[in-house]
Amino acid sequence: MKKTSLGRLRIYGLNLFCFILSLTLTGGLLGCFSIPKEASQREIALRLSRDAYGSFRIGQFQEARDLYLQALQIAEGIDDLELQANTLANIGSVYLTLKRPDLAEPILTQALEIAHKIGQVQVETNVKGLLGDAALLTQDPDSARSYYTEALTVAQNAGLKETAGDQQVRLASLEASHGDPEAAVSYADDALRSYPNGPSHPGRASALRARAKALVALGRFEEAHADATDALTVDKELENSLGIAADLSLLADISEKRGDEAAATDYRERAEKVFQYLGLTPSDEG
Repeated sequence: MKKTSLGRLRIYGLNLFCFILSLTLTGGLLGCFSIPKEASQREIALRLSRDAYGSFRIGQFQEARDLYLQALQIAEGIDDLELQANTLANIGSVYLTLKRPDLAEPILTQALEIAHKIGQVQVETNVKGLLGDAALLTQDPDSARSYYTEALTVAQNAGLKETAGDQQVRLASLEASHGDPEAAVSYADDALRSYPNGPSHPGRASALRARAKALVALGRFEEAHADATDALTVDKELENSLGIAADLSLLADISEKRGDEAAATDYRERAEKVFQYLGLTPSDEG
């Protein structure tokens, strides 16, 4: 299969970045670990990916991209198709959070082709969800809904409970903004049941945030405030800076609708500080 020359893709400057699960996902710098001489190339690539994920979490987005690219080079060198598909998906996700679907789509398409070829259903399902995210960024909610629904069906048929939950979160967020908020609440409820018991799961924070947005659309502001507060608690436990910023921004909007201007101002100022730290604006929260 012909490989995408990622090194020739134009790199977008570090101004924007948006990822709600800190995928989401700390030390994150290449120099922060030593690699034993006996480590296999695959182990090295996996460590690079773990460091990329850590860098992603703390706002070092160019570092995350570069580490993923190094991992991809190794995966291609050892012809590890599974690792290639996963790493391509991660790179595509980085570009999506940078609001660059034009860079993400060809990478995600390659990831999807590889995942389908080797029968990696979970990767294939995740990539379809990411392609839905790309469609949403290009203002095509109908295509996004189609990708999400297809990914959900595949995940459910394969018994991938948490992966199905991720797609339900996507559908909940989509319907809260572009469709049916009642359906969004239902999708969010299903997603919450898909994740393990216990609060500290990034999917739970995303599901709570999506449900809060749907509840706002339905005028149920007290319930929305409770969900957004719970999402903030989870994101703080996970040290998910972007999620924290999104939660605070949502709480500001909810407080404003509840008529509590003082709380709205406080939440908004706190959110702006986190967004500034990440090099973002509130409109980039996803």
